[in-house]
Amino acid sequence: FIENNDIWALSKFTFRGLKSLTHLSLANNNLQTLPRDIFRPLDILSDLDLRGNSLNCDCKVKWLVEWLAHTNTTVAPIYCASPPRFQEHKVQDLPLREFDCITTDFVLYQT
Repeated sequence: FIENNDIWALSKFTFRGLKSLTHLSLANNNLQTLPRDIFRPLDILSDLDLRGNSLNCDCKVKWLVEWLAHTNTTVAPIYCASPPRFQEHKVQDLPLREFDCITTDFVLYQT
């Protein structure tokens, strides 16, 4: 339970190595976005609570919408704080077609 801690950012490696974590609450922090695939290492996560955060529902949250549609994890309803057109909409209900984003992911290759 990492609740009510005024957390505004997390690293994509925050939960690395926590394969046995089943319950995670990040409720009531100041998270506006989450790093892509932050929950990937959590193989047996059964409950996730992100309520009370000010999520910005832009291109950076598209992965979360996709993850929510396919995960077996129980997730309490999460609401967008911005942009205005998505304000008070459930993240789970956002249509993927609304995210026509051009993104560039850089990958480091070692030779």
